[in-house]
Amino acid sequence: MGVTNLFVKYLWRTGLKTLVTAMAKESKAAIKRHLKSQRNQIVDVLTERSKVLEKDIKTLKIKEQSLAQLVKEFGKKQTLLEGELHRLQEARRLDYEQYQRTAALDNQLRLPAIETHVRSSVSESVVDTVPFPNLVVPNLFPGEFYGLLLQALPPEGFWIAGQPGRENWKIEKDVAPRFSEMVWSFVNRVGSELLVPLFLSKFETHIERFYGTVFGAEAGVRLGDLSYEISDGRLMLRRPGYHIAPHVDPFRAMLTVLFYLAKPGDSELYGTTLCRASEELPAERKGIDYPEKRGIVCESVKTISYQPNSALVFLSPRSVHGADIPDDADAGVERHALQFYVALRGESRGRLLKAARAAQSEETVLG
Repeated sequence: MGVTNLFVKYLWRTGLKTLVTAMAKESKAAIKRHLKSQRNQIVDVLTERSKVLEKDIKTLKIKEQSLAQLVKEFGKKQTLLEGELHRLQEARRLDYEQYQRTAALDNQLRLPAIETHVRSSVSESVVDTVPFPNLVVPNLFPGEFYGLLLQALPPEGFWIAGQPGRENWKIEKDVAPRFSEMVWSFVNRVGSELLVPLFLSKFETHIERFYGTVFGAEAGVRLGDLSYEISDGRLMLRRPGYHIAPHVDPFRAMLTVLFYLAKPGDSELYGTTLCRASEELPAERKGIDYPEKRGIVCESVKTISYQPNSALVFLSPRSVHGADIPDDADAGVERHALQFYVALRGESRGRLLKAARAAQSEETVLG
């Protein structure tokens, strides 16, 4: 019998074997608990680190998207800058070629030379009220000056493309040969110093009637109580595929002025359509307002023909108008026009906006 067996028998007889066995089991259980606790701690740490990692990955994806958007925007800006640089280079090249013609403008761009003719043309024109106050002024400028305007239209490549069938050139903002820039800057001055006062005078009764609906008739707001300026002067080139749905011009506009720059042989078809809304429109509006989007029916009443050297002027608030050149029009069709607003200046615009909102709130309460 070995020593080990003797030792076991000794333990058995003394009752210590049970104690040792119990201690061994307890030690084993303690080790298992310890290992389980460590495993749980490791799992908790890994779970927490996984959550942090997922959050970091999500943050990185957002940053990646932002960077991708920035890269896209920078690409667009780069394309715009490259286009602007190309136009500038081409403009300076044409300046050299057109030097003598440009130098001659100093004697051609004189307000007194056209003022009498313009005043007479506006004076002889009558404001129509169907479907809203509008004025058509034929033969606005002297024939020779009108011919100069046609020559000064920016050449191809200088127009800024927009939606299908639309290209614009903003006066005193976009680049063109110096000849074009000088002529249209002068036209902007003519608009500010001569046309704005003339058109405001023509529409005085209708503007004050509109003020009465906003400020209240008892307020007695007169035309001269608010101040005005020429705004958003731009040349517009429209081609087949052009469509603008019936709309009302921005809130800042009190009068909208469209001057048609038809060339000899241009079709008269593609003018401006004046519409009647099925209900009165609010005075306040944000940007260009499209009543049909709110379910308001806009009925076409008449179209003002695209006539050479003619201006269409109308009261902007609540006046719905649109225009189209269908896709199936002759491929060579082009419609050139000058557009600007007779707009309320900042403080006056704020005063009208406050009154319009108060009137709208009162209608809501009463309604």
